[in-house]
Amino acid sequence: MNHLFVRRMLPWLLMLLLVLQVAAVPAFAKGETTPVSSLSANVEKYLRDLQKNQESMGLYAGISVYDLTDKKYVYAHNEKKNYIPASNMKLFTTISALDRLGPGYQWKTEVYIDGKVNPGGILQGNLLLKGYGDPSLSPEDLQELAKAIKAQGIKQVNGDLLLDESYFDDTRLGTSWMWDDEPYGYSAQLSALAVHKNFATVTTKPGLKIGDTAKLTIEPANTTLTLT
Repeated sequence: MNHLFVRRMLPWLLMLLLVLQVAAVPAFAKGETTPVSSLSANVEKYLRDLQKNQESMGLYAGISVYDLTDKKYVYAHNEKKNYIPASNMKLFTTISALDRLGPGYQWKTEVYIDGKVNPGGILQGNLLLKGYGDPSLSPEDLQELAKAIKAQGIKQVNGDLLLDESYFDDTRLGTSWMWDDEPYGYSAQLSALAVHKNFATVTTKPGLKIGDTAKLTIEPANTTLTLT
């Protein structure tokens, strides 16, 4: 486990620890107050042990647990410090999406034609694929779109396939994104028409014997990325 992995996993480990500690607290009669001293002591010990770990050198942890009913902090540790929110922002993004879009919202990807289709099913013109930011768009979805186009009677396209991602602006990387996260799939560049979450996986396999050339493959297969 490397230092970077530990740093990224720390918020989730702490959250899991808090949940497990709360679950382990015995049940109390209605009206009684659940003690949190043992919970706080366990979390503090966990943080001290983590800081002693060589692989965790340089990490900073901040925790704040607030009781909305009693309007007071149940537990706090370095709660006044500023931190990069990282994946915690997914919680706010999800809540905002549910509030603004509703639980029944579905992303869409549209197909347009620029030309005319003759009686033989040949499109004399271009095919336009317009994206609206669907984060789950996959190569399999594109195959289904192709089947739907064929079902509409289009058998051949004498033109180009045009990709429209104008629904988003041309900003590819978020403000304050960590530069050393860019090679990873979870930090792929933004696009309104992103297939396979806008990243590709490169796999290296050795040759059959020593001296043979290694075999490189890309998933999903594409002509945009070139392996040398």
